[in-house]
Amino acid sequence: PRQEGVDRRAARPDPVFQPGQHQPVGAQQASLQRAKDAQARVHSARPQRLAVHQHLPASLLAIGIQHRDEAGFDEVIAIDLSPDALAVAESNLASIPEDRRARVRFLQGDLLTPILGRMVEVVVSNPPYISPAEARELPALVHDWEPHLALFAEDDGMAAIRALVPQAAEVLVAGGLLALEVDARRADLAAEVVAADGRFTEVEQRLDLTGRPRMVVARRQER
Repeated sequence: PRQEGVDRRAARPDPVFQPGQHQPVGAQQASLQRAKDAQARVHSARPQRLAVHQHLPASLLAIGIQHRDEAGFDEVIAIDLSPDALAVAESNLASIPEDRRARVRFLQGDLLTPILGRMVEVVVSNPPYISPAEARELPALVHDWEPHLALFAEDDGMAAIRALVPQAAEVLVAGGLLALEVDARRADLAAEVVAADGRFTEVEQRLDLTGRPRMVVARRQER
């Protein structure tokens, strides 16, 4: 189902989505715009690398491909737990020029585990952030169609975020950007988790296209 209207450019092919895969909404689009804006602020002699993480769905991976095409990142590393979602995302490589496809990498794994030991300039993540206890409150459009692995996290919806933040601190270069999509009801908690890590600065909440606090962004402190 189409979740919202988006501004489309004639030169940008639409990514392909399969049934049961999460499709991008305003918070994800805004998070990725922040990633594009961040690239100009990270001054480094090394290539610019964007790590895109999302549990199971292929939507953010597909948008990550578009980011390689539009924002000029030297490499997009797309991480997902589901091999099926990765296969769909990889099929979207056809939407960008052939000479740029080799700079998009797909890695299967949980959170940022596949890139621990590497360094990147930007991490964008849409982790699961809904408590399982809230499942019955979700509209049928979400509960019946979205993959549950992409929706629900233990610890009152905060388990994935609490695990991902320290991983992001490990892989980000000094000054690198972390952008997290979060539940508006838990935006304060998510910002507190990032700040409490002690390795981030400029921790801020950002509004999505509907005016709700759906993003937490932060900068990696000097190492």
